[in-house]
Amino acid sequence: LIDSAKPSDSPALITAAADNVVLSNLTAIVIALGIIITTYGMYVVQAGLRGSGNGESLALAGFLLLLFGNVGWVMAQGLTLIVADAQSPQAMDAMAPVYSARLGLVLMPGLAIALGFFVFSLALSARPGFNKIAAWIVALASIVALVSYTIAISDPSRLDSALAIARVCYVAWVVWPIMLGVGLLKAEAPGRD
Repeated sequence: LIDSAKPSDSPALITAAADNVVLSNLTAIVIALGIIITTYGMYVVQAGLRGSGNGESLALAGFLLLLFGNVGWVMAQGLTLIVADAQSPQAMDAMAPVYSARLGLVLMPGLAIALGFFVFSLALSARPGFNKIAAWIVALASIVALVSYTIAISDPSRLDSALAIARVCYVAWVVWPIMLGVGLLKAEAPGRD
């Protein structure tokens, strides 16, 4: 967060994390909690569709993809904690394989998450009571992220630019579940404004 470095520059990122250990650890914990809360929220939305037909199977498939992807991303945050604790030059050198594993746990689950949000948004775009425009925006962002993650995995020379594009899609992936949660809260509490 303080020292910027490209995702492909593992020594610079390891150094940045180790130089800002408290902030790196705090950020990793907050991100992991956010991922867990989002996963729970998407489960609640998916569970609310059970037995109602239209989009039910797609929502379940999307949720399962999100679940597996989010588990990978939470594991990546755990590796961030380990990388940030490297305080000596020898420890920083030893963190290169850990950082590589962390990067793998960002890229591969990223495919599952992008596909999961795409499928989930398709399911909700076909349902009354959900914002269809927001669902289509999330579907479009998910396609962009899916292509970006595929490029990042298949062409390491384009890793930095592909991940930068994929990260822009996170905005839709954060805002939309919040919108869904607010909608559910309003539906559960009639008469409240």
